[in-house]
Amino acid sequence: MLQNQVWQPLPGSRQAEIYPYLRKPDLLSSNSCIIRTPRQILLIDAGALAAQTADLNRILADCQRERSRPVVVYLTHCHLDHSLEVGRHRQIMTTAPVWIAIQEQGADYLSEGDSAKTIAELYGVAFPSLQPDIRLLTETDKRRKAPRSISLMPGVDMTITTEAIETDLKQSFFQQTVSIGGGDVLEIYSAPGHSPDSICIRAGEVLFIGDLLAAANPMVAGISGWHREHLMDTQHHVQWLLDHKPVKICYPGHGGLIPSEKAREILRRLERKTLSLGDVSRMNEERLFQITDYALELLDEAEEVFSSIAGRLLYVAYQLERLEEEEAACRCRNAMPMEKIDACLLEFRKLCRGLDSGKIRRVEFAHGALAIVEQVKTLFDPRPLAAILPQTLIHRGTGLLLDFIGIANGRRNLEEFIPTDVNEVIDDVLRAVQDSPHLTESVLDYVEDDAQFLAALVLRIGHEPAANRPVVDFLPKRPLPYVSVAAGRFSNTLLTFLDWLAQAHSPSIRIATGMDRSGLFVTVAPAGPDGEAPTAHRKKKIDSFARRFRLCGLVLETAQEGFRLTLAEKQDAPDAFLAN
Repeated sequence: MLQNQVWQPLPGSRQAEIYPYLRKPDLLSSNSCIIRTPRQILLIDAGALAAQTADLNRILADCQRERSRPVVVYLTHCHLDHSLEVGRHRQIMTTAPVWIAIQEQGADYLSEGDSAKTIAELYGVAFPSLQPDIRLLTETDKRRKAPRSISLMPGVDMTITTEAIETDLKQSFFQQTVSIGGGDVLEIYSAPGHSPDSICIRAGEVLFIGDLLAAANPMVAGISGWHREHLMDTQHHVQWLLDHKPVKICYPGHGGLIPSEKAREILRRLERKTLSLGDVSRMNEERLFQITDYALELLDEAEEVFSSIAGRLLYVAYQLERLEEEEAACRCRNAMPMEKIDACLLEFRKLCRGLDSGKIRRVEFAHGALAIVEQVKTLFDPRPLAAILPQTLIHRGTGLLLDFIGIANGRRNLEEFIPTDVNEVIDDVLRAVQDSPHLTESVLDYVEDDAQFLAALVLRIGHEPAANRPVVDFLPKRPLPYVSVAAGRFSNTLLTFLDWLAQAHSPSIRIATGMDRSGLFVTVAPAGPDGEAPTAHRKKKIDSFARRFRLCGLVLETAQEGFRLTLAEKQDAPDAFLAN
């Protein structure tokens, strides 16, 4: 494996040497790499940080003092984290010409300063217009397949030849061979999907793959120019390259070097992941703001929910210790890794402070928040909790995590949306609200069986007595037309909503369904003090529930009688359902 920031022979080349510049992976800037031959110096991906440019230019200046040679900067694609600093190399390097090479569409995006295609919009910055010098894999090259020559400086020419690679795959793809001096060449392959202009570059036994391995990740899938089918073709093409070309090392745009065998395994997993993506929402500035706003909201909710779960578990454990059931008490304490989840939420809070202070960008915050939520999801196992705590409380935890992950992924599972009898869902929810081990079998029924007696006792301690719950009256209009909503999600969200209203000390709640000219509606009217001014915290909670009901296909609005749910998308119903 290659050593970082050290000159060494380029494996599989005649005279070329390589200087890897591998960074700790982040969203701010890509890896870079310098390759030198007796006739040229190549820089692959310029990155986006001034400090990185200064480092690279010190190495380039040393190379020029040794021998003056043209510098050609190859961009694997136009995204800001790979290309923002490319113009600086032109400004700094005055002892030799600097040429910028990029695929044809990427050249257009750079010259136009396209903030969407360069994803500068996600970083909240303007992208400076830049005119590249060498257009790679142009439509003219593909059509004519004729060699072309470029004079890089007096006495140093570059020859580019183009050919279509025939494979056993459905789609053929194109390769350009570029002379770099000393008998060595680069092979450049079209690799769209992550972006229209993405390319892979083979130098000796090293294959530069840009952001191919991250292209199906949440908040990467769906960026401007992303294309699922093209990405899948590219994954197959790169697999073919690994099988048929002398590649030993894959050099990604972010992260460490990958042996070709491991890259094959990653690509196989990536193909399955990409195939499962389906329709992905566009990842633009508007969606980035939605994700970050939800993440900020999520933190308060998560702290509240997991504190409630932890508090209830400790309460049950305390009561069991009083009954000298030490082993059962220990199981309760260990049912959820409280300290690890607390540490994750503490890291989340730190991330929020970084966003508030301007130390990190929204795009960094969104990716960081998703990583923390996925870690909490790994830690939070609802199965051992089901024998101790109410399902409504457990659903609040799992629902929070899964909803945010779904929004970050940009996918709505259309299979959730099924023809649904809303009255039937509400009936089921109310049965769950009133269900309690305090109302069903007594623990005394299991007095003959120690294990069952203890299990019933734990469940009873872990549930709030039904007498402390508000009375819920349901006034359904029957029959109602079937409507398309995410029934399971609606059930869980309504349970959580009623639980929240109960915590607000509403002595009773009235739910009613009906139809009017605008369609089906559900009203939820909690009894309580009239004219109470809504607090900022209450408004925040209502906004959070509105977002969650929206995922069910419903719109939550405040109304004079309390709250009103309507269908997010109009669904026609027969006039007979509008009659009283």
